Amino acid sequence: RKFFSEKNNVALPVAGLYGEGLTPCPAPDEVRDPLIAITQFPKRLGDPKEFAEQVAHIVTCSYLNGETIRLDAGIRMPAI
Repeated sequence: RKFFSEKNNVALPVAGLYGEGLTPCPAPDEVRDPLIAITQFPKRLGDPKEFAEQVAHIVTCSYLNGETIRLDAGIRMPAI
């Protein structure tokens, strides 16, 4: 709330599963493929460019405020 009183916009992009370029060590196929299978749409890992596009939108949209934005293709991890 301190940020709001100072007239700052606050939004947080939360990265889901991304392919090459955003993670330091890409997962092997036997780990990655089951995760892709439980995504909603699109059925693939994210592209770092898509994360950058969302960050650019957050920065340029003055009306967006107080939000956490998930970039995860609708994946919901099952309970173990």
